[in-house]
Amino acid sequence: MSRYKLWNLFINQFRWSRSFVAKVDSSGNFLFSKSATGSTFDAGFNIAVDSIGNVCIVGYYQSSSLTFGSTTISNSGDVDLFVAKLSFATGLNDVSSNENLIAFPNPSNGSFYLDHRFDKYVFSVYNVLGELISETETSGFRTFFNLDVPKGLYILTARSANDLANFKIIIDK
Repeated sequence: MSRYKLWNLFINQFRWSRSFVAKVDSSGNFLFSKSATGSTFDAGFNIAVDSIGNVCIVGYYQSSSLTFGSTTISNSGDVDLFVAKLSFATGLNDVSSNENLIAFPNPSNGSFYLDHRFDKYVFSVYNVLGELISETETSGFRTFFNLDVPKGLYILTARSANDLANFKIIIDK
C-alpha cells in the first residue's frame, strides 16, 4: 500500500489504481473527495466540469463491478469503459427528486410551462455547449417559456434560496 499526501490529508493507495475526485475551494482548501471502488485495476483518465457544475469522469475498469457512491456498474468482459456524472452535496435540496418542479409539455416546440411550488426562482436555459440562452426571474407559481431556438436538447436550471434542479428540455419543431 502506498500513501500519498494531498494538502494535509493522507490518501491510501492500494495495489490497484483508483479513480478519485477532490474538490477544493477558491483558496485551495480541501473540501472533500469521492472515489470509485473496484477489486482490480480501475483508472480514470479524463475529468470535465461544465458551465452548470456537472462533473464527469471517463476511464476504464477490469473489476467485475465498479461502485460510484451508491451506484454500481457491472463489467461484461475483460475491460469496460465508464462515464460517470458525479454530484456532490451542496447543502441545497434537489428539487427534481421531490417533484416541486414540473416542465410540460416536454418535448415541446419551444413553448412550455414550468409549474413550481415556491414563488421565487431564477430559471436559466443553457444549450449543450453550456452557453446561456435565456434567464428569467419569477415571482409566481407557473412560468411560461417561449424559446426561439433550434431543435435539440437544452438544460433548464432552477435556483431558489433553498433549492436547485436541472431539467433536460427537448425542443422538437
